[in-house]
Amino acid sequence: MLIIQSSLLLLLPIVSLMALMILIWSLVKKRHPLFYKTCVFFVVSVILQIVFRQTEFWQVDRCLDNGGSYNYSSAKCEHTPT
Repeated sequence: MLIIQSSLLLLLPIVSLMALMILIWSLVKKRHPLFYKTCVFFVVSVILQIVFRQTEFWQVDRCLDNGGSYNYSSAKCEHTPT
């Protein structure tokens, strides 16, 4: 599961940018069916990025990267004062 999440977090921004480029291109060329399909694809990819960024693994990772300790029982990042 971790490998899937990591690869999705790597690929989703690329897919979103490609969808945005196709979205603009189809709007300029007035290809409405392609525009609507790409709109849906773009929105779904952005929503997936937001969802995957909020999983517990990434919250723990972000906390540890910032020098804190993650309290699993309260699901909060704790920073000790120095």
